[in-house]
Amino acid sequence: ARLGLLISGLPTVTFQELDFFDEYPEIEFDIMAVEPSGTIEVNLMDPLGRPVSNIQIRGIMEDGGVRYDAVGITDSNGQATLPARSGNWTLQPNNEDLRIAGYQPLSHFNVDLSSPSASVTMEPLRFSEQPPMLSAPIPGDQENEVVVFGQGDPGQRYDIEVSSDLSKWTRLGDVMAVDGTFSFIQEQADLSDRKFVRARKSR
Repeated sequence: ARLGLLISGLPTVTFQELDFFDEYPEIEFDIMAVEPSGTIEVNLMDPLGRPVSNIQIRGIMEDGGVRYDAVGITDSNGQATLPARSGNWTLQPNNEDLRIAGYQPLSHFNVDLSSPSASVTMEPLRFSEQPPMLSAPIPGDQENEVVVFGQGDPGQRYDIEVSSDLSKWTRLGDVMAVDGTFSFIQEQADLSDRKFVRARKSR
């Protein structure tokens, strides 16, 4: 099989017979170092716009019997630049990297590089590490108001609901767990005959 490695700064193309990766000892590849003619910009952001860093992005493209391979790592801004050549590329984030970072796996993305550069944005979703936790309502600073404190997934929005029988729930409003914590202020009259309070992820 032929494998093209895209490496900047190489003026010539060379071939060399050698074994490729220890996990494929039975396969011999023609390794071809190729000067890239373009780039693919990858932006890895979750739905809240937070960058996801240190995730390996691998690009694969086949053309004329040669398989081209390019790899990049997202930086602190969630961005990675892959060297590329014209063609239809398949991009695959490393799902083990995503899992370690607390995100769900992503399937591959197809990108057609027909100009010197192309851009793609991927949006991984966080795993829900635990259900939100609420404190008992406590008196607020103002008369006839109470405060509920809670913990949840950072950046997640939650609906606050109350019930008197654990069967029928009434939504009072929503809050954002900006740094993993949140609080909710409500008039005491709204909770006086409703003994139960819960937080649910907003849809």
